[in-house]
Amino acid sequence: MERARTKVRFWVATAAVLVPMAVGIVLAGCARAEPGTEAKFPDYVYRSTQALRGYQLAVDNQELLTHLPCYCGCGQDPAFKHLRDCFISDDGQFNPHGANCLICLEEVDDAMAWKGQGLNLKEIRDRIDAKYEGRGEPTDTAPVEDETSERPQQ
Repeated sequence: MERARTKVRFWVATAAVLVPMAVGIVLAGCARAEPGTEAKFPDYVYRSTQALRGYQLAVDNQELLTHLPCYCGCGQDPAFKHLRDCFISDDGQFNPHGANCLICLEEVDDAMAWKGQGLNLKEIRDRIDAKYEGRGEPTDTAPVEDETSERPQQ
């Protein structure tokens, strides 16, 4: 009888530890990207300072990134339509791809640097295309046609 009680205590204690851990993992995976808010990132975003910066920039510049193709080769997957998809999916969930892809991280850094220099959307897109063409199959992102495109908001 004592042995049965010991087993029950063991499983209760194990569940008391594992259940909260599992809930925390699930909630971390459900983090959403809302522009203009302090994002709560999943653990994989913190793998490097460059990854953290990339996700912070992506959250704050989602509209701009929907006009830029990604050249890392992720475009072979139909779920990836533009650079934003490497960081944030259409439903606002974070995508782990960007944390592990140097090309995605470099592209978002370049786009934000050029935005900071005052380039308009067409100029940023042209520079991304020129610099990254040939690195991988790009996403099928619609071209930016208007040379008088508005400047991305600061």
